[in-house]
Amino acid sequence: MLNHRRPLPPGLILLFSLLVLALSACAPDDRPEAAANRPGEEAGAKPPASQEDKDKDKNKAGDRIILFAPVALGKLNEIYPDAALDYARKAALYTSVLASNATGQADSHLPDGASPEWKQGLVTSAHGAHLVVLTSILDLHRTPGVQDFRGNNDKVVALVEMRGLDRKGVTVFSKKAYGEANAVSSPKFSGDVNAPESLASWQAISSCLGSLRGFLRDQQDLPANLDIEVIIESTPPGADVLVDGSFIGNTPLTIKLPPRQLTLALEKGGCKAWSRQLTPITGMHIQPMLEPSGNAAPPPPPSRPPPAH
Repeated sequence: MLNHRRPLPPGLILLFSLLVLALSACAPDDRPEAAANRPGEEAGAKPPASQEDKDKDKNKAGDRIILFAPVALGKLNEIYPDAALDYARKAALYTSVLASNATGQADSHLPDGASPEWKQGLVTSAHGAHLVVLTSILDLHRTPGVQDFRGNNDKVVALVEMRGLDRKGVTVFSKKAYGEANAVSSPKFSGDVNAPESLASWQAISSCLGSLRGFLRDQQDLPANLDIEVIIESTPPGADVLVDGSFIGNTPLTIKLPPRQLTLALEKGGCKAWSRQLTPITGMHIQPMLEPSGNAAPPPPPSRPPPAH
């Protein structure tokens, strides 16, 4: 005897199908190939590194430090005074991104690129850099252009000089370049940074940076740190130590100084200032005895024993 089953109603079949589809959509897809099917990703790929992570990787211990002083602006100072540090920071970023094995840094505390302080060698705050870059805008002027259907084609021309000092304060890189921009600025762009004089100056600086990049590529063996360790003590101790006028610390002190002529001074309240011009050499040990100044308080009189009764 055959057992005939009654077919399910069509409505019940449809409801069951919808339930299965809903459960499938909610279940997580743990298949390995699921990640590979995402657009633009491969299975097991890490998320793209952020710019901050790239900067951290770039500024590694093996990189050479290229230190940019504020730009000596010349005539541009009347139009865009903030360019002194803005251009130094842009140049540092350009170097970090495009130059191999180099990290660019800008220091607002350094004298600008045309300061006479650099004629004495590296200033104290520049020590430790592999190369110190000094930039000066030497000339900035307008020149007449050719008149055509577009009207006035006058140009603004900038002349920039860029120099690089090694750790001994010696000029090892030098480049001059011209830049130009239309004398009539676009109405779409305004502000000091977009002034024709600013655009011409940055174009010239960019040309110099291109040459600097080539120099850094060819000079992978920039002079190593040749600073010499010097021991400085004093009698009495606790004197302020100044190198070329900059405070370094208090005696007793062991510091590294560049092998060039510099001015070393010791100062302490109640004592005459001590100062010498010297060139550090290996094994140098400085131990001056500071003389009392005329304004020092006289020593107290010796105590007398009480009279015998």
